[in-house]
Amino acid sequence: MSPAYDLLNTTAYVVNDDLGLRLGRLKAFEEITVSTFRRFAKRADLDESAVEAAVLSQVERTIETWERISSVFDVPNPVREEIGRRLSTLPLAVNPRA
Repeated sequence: MSPAYDLLNTTAYVVNDDLGLRLGRLKAFEEITVSTFRRFAKRADLDESAVEAAVLSQVERTIETWERISSVFDVPNPVREEIGRRLSTLPLAVNPRA
């Protein structure tokens, strides 16, 4: 899997940023779905259901945490807006089970 720097949202600062490394054959955030992780699990001989559950749990926790902390910390409005816009384009954030 990609290094942890792919967990940080850089798109608020770097226009059209993408994953630093490929996940499967994909490099664009907008292409990553639960199926991406299921394929990864299968190739890595991992339990696909367990990997899917972990991904869905993390997506839910990340969105909940962002919603909670984005107004508490001094996040500039343009950054907050860009992260919100970006989340609305990500299949994992919009419809994680698809």
